[in-house]
Amino acid sequence: MQFSANKPVLFSSVINWQRFPRSPNNYGVANELSLSQELSLLHYLLPAVRKIGVIYNPSINQERINQARAQMAELGLTIAEQTLTEPLQLDELLQQLLPTVDALWLIADPTVLSDKDSVEKSVYGN
Repeated sequence: MQFSANKPVLFSSVINWQRFPRSPNNYGVANELSLSQELSLLHYLLPAVRKIGVIYNPSINQERINQARAQMAELGLTIAEQTLTEPLQLDELLQQLLPTVDALWLIADPTVLSDKDSVEKSVYGN
């Protein structure tokens, strides 16, 4: 997606907006909690959860995972990461990851959650 650097861009209700190229003329409102709020809420609601698994495409979410690593460490949580570049890898990665973690953290990643079937596999393990 290419925008003119001279024209202002206004976005609204965008999830994971940080992954898009930005310029000083970009403004908007995200449709998500901040990462620190999200992780603190998860820790508060599920205090027994210590190891959290996540599957992500590094070309889309590496920055978010880097930030999550640091914030999870502050909360006493451990992150178990699996990287995915092709949606066809999802079954294998879920089978490897799920037995080793207390919870699976689903983030906005179109490679991981590419269609209804991939969402159901991630959520229900089917």
